[in-house]
Amino acid sequence: MTYLLDASGVIYNDGVPFPGAVETLHALQSQGPVYIATNNTSASPEEISLSLSHMGIHVPVSHILSSGLTLAADPALRGCVAGKSVFLYGISSAGVYISRAGGQVVAAPEEADVFVLTHATPAATTDPLFCRMVDHQRQHPERPMICLNPDRYVVSGTSLYPVVGHVAAQCHHMQWAGKPHDNYAVHVVAATLAEAGIVVDRRVTFVDDNPENVQAMCRCLGISGVVVTDTGLARHAPWRAQLETLDLGIRCVPGLWALYPFQKETGSGYLFK
Repeated sequence: MTYLLDASGVIYNDGVPFPGAVETLHALQSQGPVYIATNNTSASPEEISLSLSHMGIHVPVSHILSSGLTLAADPALRGCVAGKSVFLYGISSAGVYISRAGGQVVAAPEEADVFVLTHATPAATTDPLFCRMVDHQRQHPERPMICLNPDRYVVSGTSLYPVVGHVAAQCHHMQWAGKPHDNYAVHVVAATLAEAGIVVDRRVTFVDDNPENVQAMCRCLGISGVVVTDTGLARHAPWRAQLETLDLGIRCVPGLWALYPFQKETGSGYLFK
């Protein structure tokens, strides 16, 4: 069995693992390969792996499937970036995704052939640098603008917090990479599994707190899906309503701990042996 696990909302929120998540992940790793399938482009795969290790979760860099990798893996997106000057709006460490795609990061949007967004908060819309980028792209609509993280919200505490996808959706002519888009599923997830000799079929299970992501990945790749309902986006509207429209065969569990292979079910929930 191979597992693809989302991170925020599934394994942790605000950098703190959910109860039982670390133990569950260790147990799943004992049964087969575990990959982190994340839209996190605020950090490089190396930094994501290191951050997880600080939580007691050890996932090799080769098993960190950030949506940022789509920029190099998808021939269409790579063609937009390779050999070009790229303005990065986000945290500088995300520049690794641009360099892997053959692009060169430049300091000013006016110098760029391409614009790439990897991290933003709602305050970005009043940031002079962001406004310069948007204005310049409007003057030159032939120059691609690519968002490497389609997530519009994450859960912080008990509330929803707008992130880069929310900001990027307000821009014109945006191209997207990452969950729930097929470019990520095909060129990052399926390609990585195939390279590792893993057959992409229903023996691969994708776990996410966003029902749309699970639905899209399962339809694209023909794999199994699990929606975590109580620790992330799926406990909030409108994602909660999407649970009613899931394809037959996609399971719902309250938390990652419910996948623990050595658990027993009781009338009041799940207990670890």
